[in-house]
Amino acid sequence: MKYLQGMSHGLPVLLVCATAVVGSALLPSVAEARVVVDIGVPLGWYGPPYYYGPPAYPYPPAYAYPPPYVAPSPVYVAPPVQYLPPPEDRGPAAAPSWYYCNSPKGYYPYVRACPGGWRQVQPTPTQ
Repeated sequence: MKYLQGMSHGLPVLLVCATAVVGSALLPSVAEARVVVDIGVPLGWYGPPYYYGPPAYPYPPAYAYPPPYVAPSPVYVAPPVQYLPPPEDRGPAAAPSWYYCNSPKGYYPYVRACPGGWRQVQPTPTQ
């Protein structure tokens, strides 16, 4: 009973059990019945707590996974700007020249080799 003196919930439990006993005695009985009320009060140490043991399968290891790979975005680097001086005025462009060979007779590039030397001539328009 020393255990119940410090317990604040012991009295309501006792009242509920007593009410059940008295109420069952007042009910009309059709047959003989017995009511057994057992109040379980811990009186001391009952042994070690229940041990569950190791799990049936190993737990997965707790890895710290790296973040997902994100490819770096391409970076375009513009080439440096080069400022060129304006072109010099060299006058009118020279007219193109044709080269003629006397032996064998013909113009370059139709005649590949000219043993006597090439002669520079002014081009004539075709008609």
